[in-house]
Amino acid sequence: MTNFLFYNNLVTNSGDEGIRLITSTGNRVYNNTIYNVTRDGVRGGIYLVTTSPNNTLKNNIVWENGSATNYSIYVENAASQAGLVSDNNDLYVTSSSKVAYLAGADENTLPGWQAASGQDTHSLSADPLFLNVDGTDDTDFKLNNGSPCAEAGMDLSGVFTTDYFGSTRTAPWSQGIYELEVPPTPAPTPTATPGPSSTAVSSPASSAGALPETGASASLWAILVRTVERLLIRAL
Repeated sequence: MTNFLFYNNLVTNSGDEGIRLITSTGNRVYNNTIYNVTRDGVRGGIYLVTTSPNNTLKNNIVWENGSATNYSIYVENAASQAGLVSDNNDLYVTSSSKVAYLAGADENTLPGWQAASGQDTHSLSADPLFLNVDGTDDTDFKLNNGSPCAEAGMDLSGVFTTDYFGSTRTAPWSQGIYELEVPPTPAPTPTATPGPSSTAVSSPASSAGALPETGASASLWAILVRTVERLLIRAL
């Protein structure tokens, strides 16, 4: 098998490998979701054996959940390691499974695999947060909000542009079969900065010409008015 493109494939609970490359070269394995492909004997989510050089693995979610001879990536020998390019994947393991096998050596963790192979610099090893890992429907293997696989992939729009469900992929891409769009963080609402405070000062109203309406003030005002009137009459 030479120069094949494997993309947007979902493989779950299989009794065999997820994607197996035997005497295969120049293949591209992109944005696949592989979960729990376990079986007695050696198995790998992505399995490169015999002589399988120059293969590229990107944006895949591979979760192995089985025995100590189950691996997310299995590279049988140096001939299959030659020209390998692997990055931006989620290589997650639970139970007794291991991240990788490389030419005779187990690599239990992502840092171990990175150091031994020089691959997967931008990859992660974390629970992808599927909607329902125990489900049997394709949609169960979509990603929940908050998945570490969201926007963790590489833009491969020069090769294909949609996910498994037919939705357009948008940069930055998600890993696996499902493109989870992360809503943009809303811009903070500007807070008004108060200026120097000012205190309104009320001036008392002038009493000139104002006629009190009720009470003792009104009586005194009436007396004052009469007195002024008398003085004016006398003056005349």
